[in-house]
Amino acid sequence: MLSELLPPPAAAETEAADGKEAARGERRLRHRHWQWARPQVEGLGPSARGGHTATLVGGRVVVFGGHCYAGQGADVAKKKLKAPPVESASVAKSKGFEYFNDVHVLDVDANQWIVPRCRGTPPQSRYGHSATLVGSRIVIFGGRGIDDTHFRDLHALETVGSGKEAQSPSLDPNTGLPLPITITYTWYQGPCSGGTPLARMGHSCSLFGSRLFIFGGVCGTTFFGDLHCLDLASMAWSIPETIGPRPSPRTGHAALMVGEKLVIHGGLCAGSPLTSIKRIASSDTSGTLLCDCYLNDMRVLDIPNLVWSRIRTTGTPPAARYGHTMMLSDEDILIYGGWGGGVKRRFGGGGKSITGGSTSRPASQQHSPQQSTHRRTPPTEEKTADDISLLRLGDMRWCRPPFVGSLPAIRYGHSCTVIGPHLVIVGGWDGGKPLNDILVFRDRAVDFEDSMMGHQEHPEREHDEGGGEWEGEGEGEGEGEVERAEEAAEEMHADAEEDA
Repeated sequence: MLSELLPPPAAAETEAADGKEAARGERRLRHRHWQWARPQVEGLGPSARGGHTATLVGGRVVVFGGHCYAGQGADVAKKKLKAPPVESASVAKSKGFEYFNDVHVLDVDANQWIVPRCRGTPPQSRYGHSATLVGSRIVIFGGRGIDDTHFRDLHALETVGSGKEAQSPSLDPNTGLPLPITITYTWYQGPCSGGTPLARMGHSCSLFGSRLFIFGGVCGTTFFGDLHCLDLASMAWSIPETIGPRPSPRTGHAALMVGEKLVIHGGLCAGSPLTSIKRIASSDTSGTLLCDCYLNDMRVLDIPNLVWSRIRTTGTPPAARYGHTMMLSDEDILIYGGWGGGVKRRFGGGGKSITGGSTSRPASQQHSPQQSTHRRTPPTEEKTADDISLLRLGDMRWCRPPFVGSLPAIRYGHSCTVIGPHLVIVGGWDGGKPLNDILVFRDRAVDFEDSMMGHQEHPEREHDEGGGEWEGEGEGEGEGEVERAEEAAEEMHADAEEDA
């Protein structure tokens, strides 16, 4: 039985917006057309890195953390801008790696990177953490830092600063040019409470109502398949009791909320200790012996009923991978990038023309898209690629979305943010080096500027939850209760089976 994640429009809604709803219903079942773009952004952006997070707050994308090989992040040329100091931000080095805890903000409207002034005590440098928007705060949990330290701490970055600082830049009285935008954020540390999940990285964290759901991850050689819930009103942790076919333990999977459903895809698992996986990987560059460790299954948790189920789809699903991203764009789920082990299982940077002409890059050029000498594809000739897949929720069918534009470098451990129907991708790894470029996978039917309409520049927290305070928080401040990002979806009719 096919699963239907999206509800049919109500009769009243159909009458109120008959033409619009009809157009949306037609669009759900047809192919969308896309374009890869590389915007030129001003300002001081983050150094090359992977394992960071990027969170959309109003019209700004907030990037935090990440890691790279020692020295590689600093090799990226940066513009000489006068930027406000980053208080308490640091770069931690350990065993040939650099770990970051800095904050960079991409202002979409101004097309500019901003280095905010951050008050309070930031989290220790880390990567593989989660970052979830709760009202106007970005909640950070877990991750991995220097000396193989895995974290289980909770932090929050308040993104509502003073009103004057958050406005568009003023003009320099001498030159008449815009001055750099200055904004102030504040770090808070979460309260320590019983039931906190074990330290981990590579987990997922999803918001539903006023609760955060954390699933999976890894710590050392231990892979997790557990589910934890943080009630933001009481700041109390719990372990929900679920039924149905639970996902296997995994790390580096992708997760998103579709209405009341938590969707999990892919990841890396291990039937043997992680040390064995590393030994196999070091002796098998083809990735053949590791192919069973990468997953491409899709599981769904009905949160109100706490029931796990499988999804039945048609078409060709994406190959098994981890370190990828999964986002909801209008009424489609898009999966991009990832790593599946070995050169032939790196996703990104390869594709083929819909008309049959090959545009695959030679292996020697996969790490340097600027040096590629393969045949240039005419702007009107659309291509598809294995690195990006689309699941149409209208008929639960997988397809490869057609696109124009130059193919990006292969990558995993990147971040992906949805702005309107478009995907904004920052950084990641290409298998040999970290990246710090910005990519936009643009829906050609919608202008990028128009997609920002409706985003508040600085969302306010609306309700007082009456919960515990975060360390460093004034008595007058309360944590805002989170409204759901989407309306409740139609009850999913996925197959539910007993665990084997």
